[in-house]
Amino acid sequence: MRQKNIIAASLGLAGLLALSACGGGDSNSNSPGGKQPAGAPPPPSAFTLAIDFNKGIDGWSSGTADYTAETKPTEVKFAFEPLPAPLSGNGYFIGAHNNSDDVLVYVKKQFAGFAPSTKYKLSFDLRFASDIASGCYGVGGSPGDAVHMLAVASPTEPLTELQANGEYRLNIERGNQAANGQFGKVLGTLGNGTTDCFTRVYVSKLVKSAETMEVQSDAQGKLWVLFGMDSGFEASGRAILQSANVSATPL
Repeated sequence: MRQKNIIAASLGLAGLLALSACGGGDSNSNSPGGKQPAGAPPPPSAFTLAIDFNKGIDGWSSGTADYTAETKPTEVKFAFEPLPAPLSGNGYFIGAHNNSDDVLVYVKKQFAGFAPSTKYKLSFDLRFASDIASGCYGVGGSPGDAVHMLAVASPTEPLTELQANGEYRLNIERGNQAANGQFGKVLGTLGNGTTDCFTRVYVSKLVKSAETMEVQSDAQGKLWVLFGMDSGFEASGRAILQSANVSATPL
């Protein structure tokens, strides 16, 4: 009887070894075409980050850049307020008097939901309200055509910092006015499409990036998103941000 038990155990062990050699005991094989390992995160997928300023501006902060101590912007205003007639709803008012011929006013917020340390192809669109007509003349440039709306995305927080030359500029390369940068895209101009330079009426305008931008998320799967107004018009400029979309596709 003892000899039979030893023989049966030996046969059972041989069967297990044969099954293991065939891969039959591993449902999470890492071999090409095999299943994903248990507990591994899903691969990143494309998505759209939808931003609705009509619902509020919680988590958003604001700033200005592109000036010196002598040309710091005045009449700076950032506020959540109702849209003027004939529009309805609420928006994020941004504006300033441009004393440097190159002032940037911006709002920013950090967003999660991206895959960690993953490169994405991004595109942007922005809807805003403007009462500035297109094709008009102004000091230093057109009040509508020389003021550019832009979008920025970066794993590093955009901050206004004093440079060695005495200028206050963003700490990331986002371009300037009509020029794109590594982390920034120009979406369009402030001019609302009307042509009466002496009558102001608020019009809702949609602008979009003409090309995509590649940016890598940080180690926690976050990116900073910034929307701004870069002015070459040497007087007051303003816009009311309504909504925006950031479309992200992993590379």
